[in-house]
Amino acid sequence: MKVLKDQESVLQAIRETMQLKPLACIGIDGCMNSGKTTLADYVAKELPATVIHVDEYLNKGESHSHLEAIRMNELAAKLGESQESIQPIIVESICLLKVLEQLSVSPDLLVYVKRLSSGTWHDEMHMEESDSETFAFVTKVPLLEEDTFLENSQKAYHENFEPLQKADLIYERSEDQSCKEAPETSRGGR
Repeated sequence: MKVLKDQESVLQAIRETMQLKPLACIGIDGCMNSGKTTLADYVAKELPATVIHVDEYLNKGESHSHLEAIRMNELAAKLGESQESIQPIIVESICLLKVLEQLSVSPDLLVYVKRLSSGTWHDEMHMEESDSETFAFVTKVPLLEEDTFLENSQKAYHENFEPLQKADLIYERSEDQSCKEAPETSRGGR
């Protein structure tokens, strides 16, 4: 497991891995608001690769369970379609290993994104705090009832799947760190 502090280092580590072995599927996991989408778009633009943002396959407001809210048939079809390409696929989501397990897919490389927020690692706040007011302060976004449920499901996911421990690369991003935004056109799922 390699810990990296900026997007360029993550990109370089992915390129180095690609020289050693083919990467058909690159997974980017992490808690809500950690920077997964921004990193996925940046890496996809630079490689190039196709990006699948699992959030685009959510039926918002229909279920409290993240996994139940995903339109799995559409996501599976997009993954199948993308796997026919010679470009790698980047799949990013919270609870990613659980999502991919449902689709019988394993990432060839797993990147976990951590974010330093208000002096605390964002994922550690998620795992240790159940106080909604504290979490709302850290994310600077007020929590709705369904967000609290999502928080609890993320805790259970991290306990059961251990994505941080299984990650090949860990991207430690601080809140004040500037992120390079990739243009909308680089998003494979949009």
